[in-house]
Amino acid sequence: MKKIFLLAVLSFSIFSPAFAEKIPVKIAPAQAFSTHHDEVQIGDWINFETVNDVYNGDKLYIKKGTRVIGVVDFVHDNGWLADSAEITLKEFLTVDANNKKVEIPYTIKIKGNEFVENEKRQCLTYIAYAFQSLAFFLRGPEIYIEPDKKVFNIFIER
Repeated sequence: MKKIFLLAVLSFSIFSPAFAEKIPVKIAPAQAFSTHHDEVQIGDWINFETVNDVYNGDKLYIKKGTRVIGVVDFVHDNGWLADSAEITLKEFLTVDANNKKVEIPYTIKIKGNEFVENEKRQCLTYIAYAFQSLAFFLRGPEIYIEPDKKVFNIFIER
């Protein structure tokens, strides 16, 4: 009985997600995308590129400049009461250094208020507090991202 218990504990610890290796991949948009005029929809592919070489141990895993496709899973348009737009990407597709397909199940949430400069956001907050009735008429920020302006981190779990 002790051997079975020891074997179960050992196998759980080996295959546990806590021991999974995470390989960081920095990606930057290769195209402009926006929520303005419903430009991004669920199921769309957004092109990214790797910012630097990615290594798995000491071996080159993904080359710098490799195309990475992000699949849009959720889109929330901006709304009234300063409700900002939001895009969720849940899957990324690319190829490794040997041109084998790599699927990366990782979630990135992009919110419109992350791209409004702090001074503007702070000013709008003060206005909304000063004139709370104005907050009803304020629309939240859209998302507009230009190529190579923002870097995102995704992780490959092995």
